[in-house]
Amino acid sequence: ASLRGQAAHLYSAFFDAPRVMQLAHTVVTQYLPLTAEDLQSWAADPEGYYHEQDILSHKDSLRPCAETLLLIAMQSHRDALAPSLVHLLMGAGGVPVELLNREAVYNTVGIGAYELHDHVDFAAWFHGHLVPELQDRHASTRLVRRRAAWTVGCWVAKVTPEMRPTCYKLLISMMEEQDMCVQLSAVNGMRALVEDWGFCEGRFLEFAAPCFERLFALLDKAAELDSQLQVFNLVYILIERLGEKVRPYANTILEMIPVLWEQADGQSLLRVQLVQSLQHLVSALGDGCHMAYPILLPLLRYCTDPRQPEALNLLEDGLQLWHETLLQAPNQEPQLLPIFPNLPAVMALTTEHVKVCLSILESYLLLQGAEVLSQHGAAVVETLAALFGAVNERATMMIFPVLDTLLQCFPAEGPVLLEPVLLKLLGIVLGGKESDMMVASASGVLSRVMLQNSAAFGQLMTKASAIPGLVPADKSSVPVLLQFVDVWVESADSLCTTKARKLTALALCTLLVAGVPQVLERLQGIFSICTSVVYEMDGDSDTVPPGYEYWVTHGAPSDPEERNMSGESLRRKQLDALDPVTTLNLRKVLGNKLAECSTVYGESIFASAVNQVDPAILKQLQETSQSAPASAAGV
Repeated sequence: ASLRGQAAHLYSAFFDAPRVMQLAHTVVTQYLPLTAEDLQSWAADPEGYYHEQDILSHKDSLRPCAETLLLIAMQSHRDALAPSLVHLLMGAGGVPVELLNREAVYNTVGIGAYELHDHVDFAAWFHGHLVPELQDRHASTRLVRRRAAWTVGCWVAKVTPEMRPTCYKLLISMMEEQDMCVQLSAVNGMRALVEDWGFCEGRFLEFAAPCFERLFALLDKAAELDSQLQVFNLVYILIERLGEKVRPYANTILEMIPVLWEQADGQSLLRVQLVQSLQHLVSALGDGCHMAYPILLPLLRYCTDPRQPEALNLLEDGLQLWHETLLQAPNQEPQLLPIFPNLPAVMALTTEHVKVCLSILESYLLLQGAEVLSQHGAAVVETLAALFGAVNERATMMIFPVLDTLLQCFPAEGPVLLEPVLLKLLGIVLGGKESDMMVASASGVLSRVMLQNSAAFGQLMTKASAIPGLVPADKSSVPVLLQFVDVWVESADSLCTTKARKLTALALCTLLVAGVPQVLERLQGIFSICTSVVYEMDGDSDTVPPGYEYWVTHGAPSDPEERNMSGESLRRKQLDALDPVTTLNLRKVLGNKLAECSTVYGESIFASAVNQVDPAILKQLQETSQSAPASAAGV
């Protein structure tokens, strides 16, 4: 500690305020100004010079090293240096012979924007210095104009809403110049303004059309990939920030996409940005996204084809674009169906994109499920079946909502088509190796079959009984159905949503009248689940609002605001409105099924089974069901 204190004292004594001020002045006036070599390089290749300056490191170049030294000095001696540097700033205008020094001073103020934040009267400096610099179109002042545009980006936090229109106008005007270094600096300044939290779409709208026009002209002019990436990055950000307000400019943007795509042949990074921009544009267009299909769909087919040479770079963003296109599609779109074979091809190749792929599949089922299953049903089943055992538990949980949606859309055909998958689910439930959450969720899918198609459920159990090894050897003497019911009832508490529990309760009510006498031996567990779900609902109004999700993990966005009322949100709401879990009153169903049990099993047999149930549960049953067995009524 003593040694450290001595070192600090020596440091402070050596780097006193006068010495540090002299050091900073020397750096600004001797090492930051552009050299004759800089000016020659700029004149010979403005675009190349811009990027060269952008990537220079303090480890291998003198000026970046000087900039780093100056920044460190400002950070450690802010109070001493700030007045001196502000004085340099306010005196750095109007003298043509000092253009190089003015450029160096602006560079200094940009580097130290944070340290000088409270010392510079930005409004006065902006109107008195920066605006005149940006307005000066003389060729000799381009080096100061370029640095002024860069400085605006550094001080964006101080740019008020009233200053922004002036900045937008001047920077767009700079994009029209012939010097590529100046143009790219204007793009850099504009990007800082658009990315800033203070960006207001309404204030920018009058500048949007000329800005897009100049950016597309720059893309056509740019010779280097880095320039194209930087320019199109601003296009991407503008589309993202403007949101729905970009719609008036959508045609202009769409017209440029094919041209840029061809120019970007072999440049996957630029094509990735094009795909990402299309995703935001499709989202902004909403139900009007079909206008983009002539351009969108060929790109979509290419980007999602795992056999294409650029698949490694484009596939992830291509899948996101595909999903967004399906989300926004207002109604059934035959043009989207020919792309579907890419989906099983991707899922067969890798499980890396399983979440978005399952979301795409579910979106297709909601949009045009009948056509998908009639043409590609076998591939869908094969793909889903292959996932079990190939992905971890979290990914497996993502499969269940897709299965539920398919069964919900096609209650008659779904169980037959999905038989191989449902048998795998039954194996998960009965295998005893999976977590309670996994077992409960898998049971939930089978509950859907029981509720909507009890005949198919019975056939599934019959086929399962004939499959060797489906159940543990020590339980092979117990019928598969009863084993399933035992695990089903035991795992019900692991279901995490009201609707999932209501689905289970309704399916168990249906099971009560299936005519299987052994089910009566399990009445206590069944009654317990049903009554607890009824208590969980609000009084007699035990319907769950449409859109209330079944699953903890869902492939597609579940919140209506997150989907922003897309075409898919409407389709999902329509499906949920017809869902028996939404429409059926559990109290009434429970009461009706209890009354029906006496007919199915005989009054005395059913009464005897009910008498074996815990009296406390029977009391709850009497309170919750609209009609109760006679034996329960006397409790």
